[in-house]
Amino acid sequence: MRKDIENTASKGSSDYIPSNLLISLIQKALTVCERSKPRKRVANTFPTNPWYDEECKAAKRALKENGMNKENKKIYERLAQHKKESYVCKRRTELISLGKHNPKGFWKELQQKKKYIENNITGAHWLDYARTLYERPQQKDVPPIIETSTELFSTEDIKQGIKNLANGKAQDIDGLQAEFLKWGVEVLTPHIRKIFNDVNQNGFPMEWTTSVVIPLFKSGDINNPSNYCTIMINPLLGKLFGGMIERRISSWAEREGKRAKGQVGFRPKHSTIDHCITLRHLIEKVWDTQGEEAFCCFVDFKKAFDTVPRKKLWDRMEELGIPDEFRAAVHKLYEQVRAKIKTREGMSECFGSNIGVKQGCPLSPTLFGLYIDKLEDWLNKTEGGGIQLASYVVKLLLYADDLILISKTAQGLREQLKALELFCQEVGMQVNTNKTKIMIFTLKRKERQNIFLFEGSPLEIVTEYKYLGIDFHHKLSWETCKAKRIHGGWKASFLLQNRCRKVELWDWKTKKTLFGLLVTPVVLYGCEVWGSSMSNHGWRQIERIQKHLITSSLKVKSTVPYEILLAEAGSFSLEASAISRMISYLKKVENMDNFRWPKIVMNDTLERRKKTWMNQNTKWMYKWGINLLECPNRNMEIKNYVIEKFRTAMWTGCLDPETKLDVFILSGQSNMSGRGGVVGDKWDEFVPDQCQPHPSILRFTSDQNWVEATEPLHKDIDTAKVCGVGPGMPFANRLLKQYKECGEKYYMGLVPCAIGGTAIKEWEKGTFLYNTMINRTKKALGCNNGGNHVLRALLWYQGESDALSEESADSYQQNLERFIDDVRSDLQLPNLLFIQVAITMGEPPYSELVKKVRKAQLGVSLPNVYCVDANGLVLYEDKLHLTTKSQ
Repeated sequence: MRKDIENTASKGSSDYIPSNLLISLIQKALTVCERSKPRKRVANTFPTNPWYDEECKAAKRALKENGMNKENKKIYERLAQHKKESYVCKRRTELISLGKHNPKGFWKELQQKKKYIENNITGAHWLDYARTLYERPQQKDVPPIIETSTELFSTEDIKQGIKNLANGKAQDIDGLQAEFLKWGVEVLTPHIRKIFNDVNQNGFPMEWTTSVVIPLFKSGDINNPSNYCTIMINPLLGKLFGGMIERRISSWAEREGKRAKGQVGFRPKHSTIDHCITLRHLIEKVWDTQGEEAFCCFVDFKKAFDTVPRKKLWDRMEELGIPDEFRAAVHKLYEQVRAKIKTREGMSECFGSNIGVKQGCPLSPTLFGLYIDKLEDWLNKTEGGGIQLASYVVKLLLYADDLILISKTAQGLREQLKALELFCQEVGMQVNTNKTKIMIFTLKRKERQNIFLFEGSPLEIVTEYKYLGIDFHHKLSWETCKAKRIHGGWKASFLLQNRCRKVELWDWKTKKTLFGLLVTPVVLYGCEVWGSSMSNHGWRQIERIQKHLITSSLKVKSTVPYEILLAEAGSFSLEASAISRMISYLKKVENMDNFRWPKIVMNDTLERRKKTWMNQNTKWMYKWGINLLECPNRNMEIKNYVIEKFRTAMWTGCLDPETKLDVFILSGQSNMSGRGGVVGDKWDEFVPDQCQPHPSILRFTSDQNWVEATEPLHKDIDTAKVCGVGPGMPFANRLLKQYKECGEKYYMGLVPCAIGGTAIKEWEKGTFLYNTMINRTKKALGCNNGGNHVLRALLWYQGESDALSEESADSYQQNLERFIDDVRSDLQLPNLLFIQVAITMGEPPYSELVKKVRKAQLGVSLPNVYCVDANGLVLYEDKLHLTTKSQ
């Protein structure tokens, strides 16, 4: 293939090299890929069960031959049932494996196949309709000729462009997909570079000018073409060319400050949330400062992308000062734009497209954005309208063609509408007055009667409007938004469960992952805007969606407390996800340029003490014990931080005041605080089965709250070193298992107090460590409304630091017995169970000091003191700390 391509490139003049080479590339790619293309199987006339194999058929024949008696029938039914169960089990395993190793194949299996919709629209009718959309005889779209000799693309540009092409997209008119270029990137890149640089100077090959238009039914009369939206599939190499030009022009425009401040559509590091938050803040500011109303017009353009006059687009590009080589490349892309529409009769004949930006081209959103950005300068030159934000006056918010005009007075908005009329006449765009709405944001019970006109047509005044996916209410009530988010969440959840049922997918971990991918984004969309304004009742309604999935999937009663359900399912609350998203967004805003609207909004709202978006966010975080200044910066770290705070708060709140905890103190040095799995300064995060969390095992945190216990138990106590797996969780799980076997409901609480590298003298009565341990224990016993808990034992693992000197080793038994007596006395428990660990001797040659400490530990003669011998357990290379398995 490489030789054929190079031979093609070496023939002829530069006038025909691009077209000739393109044909060669397509032919070679199709020839190679056709061999590996999977063949479609002819469907059976009658549907069959996939598990019904030859053995089942043979059994069925034998049943008929031997007679349909009861015994033979049972044998056949048992075989069929076994085959079905085996198939279902195999199918589940395959789906889980697909989810891990082939996500695309997994989604293909999970998605419901859409039914083909048959219509009576003829090919000729489709062609006439397409021509009315794309062909305008009065339009002159031939771009001016710009001479340029610059080689615009390098080899690295081509490779990056190919890498950025999305996989799995529809084939173009020649049957090519992005995967073809990616598979042959090393061979094809130098030749594509020659083609593209030649095209930029000598013109586009005809093969790249023809796209495929595919109509998709929306709603209404199925035989009316106007009830279909059209998508256009561009030639693969033309799409690659457009994508590379887009990156050049977009980077240049951002670098040179050519984009409108109010435009966030299709721009890097911009989002819909930016404008939704800005709009909310502007309304709140008008209410707080003037106590008046805010007037907004939500403008809807008629087919904005498809009706841009290309002559005016070329003029706009020149006006912005876009470099000649970029403009020349765009002009070459638009020299000839043709298409064929795909109908049930096949491909139609070619028709031209001489208006609007090219559908399906990566460059189109950027070109349209630069074109409509002119509106901001247009409005800024007119008087009236706008709302003051710091040193700026915000008159409009743009997301591509989604436009809001903003004013604090009705007259100001009318002046903006007049300016918009003149702008549309200037740039050749039209406003759809039927879909353009006015909203007056006010706290007053009765609004004044106002009339707003556009080109003589009255505009409807509404009390609710969906802007960029979020429902805004004229009083900034979020009840409608909440109701729609909940409705969408239930719908998505039921759809998920239905699809899982149909494909026999019962694995909880997979369903939990799917819930996070398919349902959570629906429920929490825009939570950065409305989340802090949601009441506790509202969040409980939202959480019911996830609770229903857990109870129905795990076959648990709905009366089980939600906090315990989350712990059993290994999930976390939707509100925690919402706060994580909000914090991530705030961190993103902190890193924005100072002239961006969200950054100005954040700074402005922090200066005001009234009810604002940012102040409500602060209260929302405070409710769960979250401090923005303490939050990490990375998204995953933020999520883990928030989840931990939620678990703390939820367990503190959900623990019944009458619940009795059996409390155990964990004290000593590093092997008690846990170094299992710690290598260097990093924990491997491996948690054995014996150390897995359980809702009945709680941990007393450094900020004195009971939460579900998870490894490392000492992560917020022994903070000078990295903690890992310790002996606390294996002990707790073993004890819990014994109670479960007896059929008893049991809760236990662990109070971590161990500090690595400490000697017995540092635990004497009156020292910091001793006092901290006693105070934490007393708080743990009495922190739940009246001290219902019972201290059962102190678990002690210490002594390695005392095996470093003769004096410490000799006095160890005396110091340890005094320590035990003092603890029992101060806690007023003279018979408190004391379980200690005799340290291991390690590997030979054995230390005499270690032997002395071990002898002292084994020789304690106080009542109710027991010793567990660690001798023989495996240590790490440091010959000090137990491995995960030893713990």
